[in-house]
Amino acid sequence: MQISHIKYFQNWIPIIGKWMYEEWSYAFPLRTLQDIQKNLFGRMNENEMPITLVAHDERGVLGTASLKASDMETLTELTPWLSSVYVHPDHRGEGVAQALVSEIEKIARRQGHGKLYVFNPITQGVFEKLGWSVLQTLRYGGKELGILVKDISAPA
Repeated sequence: MQISHIKYFQNWIPIIGKWMYEEWSYAFPLRTLQDIQKNLFGRMNENEMPITLVAHDERGVLGTASLKASDMETLTELTPWLSSVYVHPDHRGEGVAQALVSEIEKIARRQGHGKLYVFNPITQGVFEKLGWSVLQTLRYGGKELGILVKDISAPA
């Protein structure tokens, strides 16, 4: 498996956009699939946010994750955010999410950030397994979400 910047795999944007739309439309109900795909074309950066990575191998695209300055209309004081972590169901349990999250953490650390934030439905517990802790919970887009934080000031 390799982790690359999305700008080198723009042909996967329609697939990734569809994943994002299907997974998170509850949180952003006014965003269309076309809005999301257009937004992905704006994440071609390698050194400044927003940055989107893709995990891939000979089978194709496996998953994606982004680093953004803000990921919610509320809580704008928290920055930066790990965002849009998604692994196709056929590839879950293969370490794809862990590899993507680790690479996003490295990028954020290189940019001088000591903390990273993410939101996730509180019932999932995915990020807690990767060393994240719940900062607060709130209702957003009709779901109970955990706002999680991770100290990334030193490599794990």
